[in-house]
Amino acid sequence: MGHSMKYLTSSNQAAIVAAQSTIALNCSFPNSKGTLRWAIPEQSVDGSIWFIAEPTNGYNGFTKEQAMEGVDLSLITILDRDDAWFPELEDY
Repeated sequence: MGHSMKYLTSSNQAAIVAAQSTIALNCSFPNSKGTLRWAIPEQSVDGSIWFIAEPTNGYNGFTKEQAMEGVDLSLITILDRDDAWFPELEDY
């Protein structure tokens, strides 16, 4: 059984933008390697939710707990990745 990637999700765009900003500050982004932010908030294809990937342990030398410290989860739900959120890729 493979590991399923988790995402911070919300119908409230501002909640996801704020979460991304907090994670970026906690993980010292932007950094000298050129990484500007943790993630770029995306909107699902049907427009119902906004989402970013949940931080993982060890990314940029931080634990998941350190990355998530201070993130307001009151309007956020952590869900497994759903392929329906993303546009279908066309075969070329």
